[in-house]
Amino acid sequence: MEETFFANSSNVQDYAQSVVDYHTAAGVDKRAIAVGEDGEFVTHDWLAAPVDSWAENLWAAASSVKVWEDVLKPISPDGSPVAASEILTYITTPLDDRTQSMADGDRNFTFINHSELFYLEEFYLNSDYVSKFGPLSYSAIDVEDILAGEKDGFFDIVRIHSAHVVRTDTKLLDKYMDAVKVGGVFLLNEVSGWTDLYKDSLKIHHSYYSDIGRHITSRSDFITHHVPLDMGMVVARRIS
Repeated sequence: MEETFFANSSNVQDYAQSVVDYHTAAGVDKRAIAVGEDGEFVTHDWLAAPVDSWAENLWAAASSVKVWEDVLKPISPDGSPVAASEILTYITTPLDDRTQSMADGDRNFTFINHSELFYLEEFYLNSDYVSKFGPLSYSAIDVEDILAGEKDGFFDIVRIHSAHVVRTDTKLLDKYMDAVKVGGVFLLNEVSGWTDLYKDSLKIHHSYYSDIGRHITSRSDFITHHVPLDMGMVVARRIS
């Protein structure tokens, strides 16, 4: 994966530049707003104009994701580990490893219908570079369908970003967790508030990241761990 990642870094940069150009043409307002997803406004900018070691940093994050998806296998009813075949996730920076898996059809990826999916389809999947992989297979699902419970107990792995569940209640968070089948794995990325949760001076303050963590651990149908890796991750296995 490492070799293919760095070989693809220039294509990632081209993809990001296409998104930045689209934002510019559309006049997207990139002022900070209070919805917990401000990073999406600038991610493509720094990918399009990277600083030194940008690829190494991106590689570190991408490799950790692959480790969790590959190592934490679902548990079958007889207690044995099995390969994950159904994965619900959100679009991240396009990488060859994920693209190849979509072409091989060894896993069924369902992506959350989001602006990032639009960017992927518009500026990456139709590129000459990606055409070498052949036909790609994936599905998309609306958040409303998740809330309606249409995929409850369906996925081997559900991996989402903390920004996707920043709401005034925990209904959406619960429904993402409900979408995990018994024996499956729930992964929640970046749950430390850019490491703020790990700083002593801020521990006494109220944080919605703390609220998210407390709610997840309150569910008796999951065994939950908090991993202080990078920006923090919740790793939970459904047991009932």
